Amino acid sequence: MPADRLHVLLLIGDSRDLRRVRALLDEAFALGSIRISAAVGAMDALASVADDETGVLITTRGPDEIAELLVQAPGLTVLALSDSAAPVAAGAQEALVLSDLDGSRLGRAVRHAVERSRK
Repeated sequence: MPADRLHVLLLIGDSRDLRRVRALLDEAFALGSIRISAAVGAMDALASVADDETGVLITTRGPDEIAELLVQAPGLTVLALSDSAAPVAAGAQEALVLSDLDGSRLGRAVRHAVERSRK
């Protein structure tokens, strides 16, 4: 497995949504090119970020929690699953509507978020 593979951390409360996002990521990326892990809550996510260089956090959390995560981990790249722009105002790279997502769209959003964060 490549050492430089992208780590995608999921902070998604609903187990069905979590499974769906995992499946979409598996569809969007070649086997072994990303590592997907899930955090149970904000503290777990912060611990994961501290222990490992996370490439992208995908979350269903609201703007207040996103803003707090970014205070604790300022370099974190966040993609929000939300039907409003509020998470972007809180610091997320992009807000994506989960019901409209497919693997291609999610993969593109992850790649663009990583590219923007590296600039």
